[in-house]
Amino acid sequence: MPGSLKTSALATLSALSDGKQICHGDFHPGNILLTPGHTVVIDWIDASRGNPLANVARTTIIALGALASSEISNAALKVFVRLFHSIYLHHYFQLRPGGEEEYQRWLTVVAAARLSENIPELEHWLLHQAEKVL
Repeated sequence: MPGSLKTSALATLSALSDGKQICHGDFHPGNILLTPGHTVVIDWIDASRGNPLANVARTTIIALGALASSEISNAALKVFVRLFHSIYLHHYFQLRPGGEEEYQRWLTVVAAARLSENIPELEHWLLHQAEKVL
């Protein structure tokens, strides 16, 4: 990651609120089990305490990153992931209105942080996402 991007991401991060809510850290359709009458979120290994908007931003970066890469090649699955993401954001901000601006700032920070996960096929896309607002 370029030094100027790192500096900007860290400055943005320091201006955002920490939060104290439980965050999943890896929320995406693959971590949701649907059974008759029940929905269960699994894979809590990345759970932490923090700002829920950071968690929502990470879900966005995971979902849209999967769409931007070759991770999802099936056209129907791409439509499902786009639909999941759209419905997820709509419902989140319907239940918790007013955080859209802060969410946008979290997107850039989360994209910059995800660069450290060494996903070569996403590096260019993540850099672009991280530079959007910084």
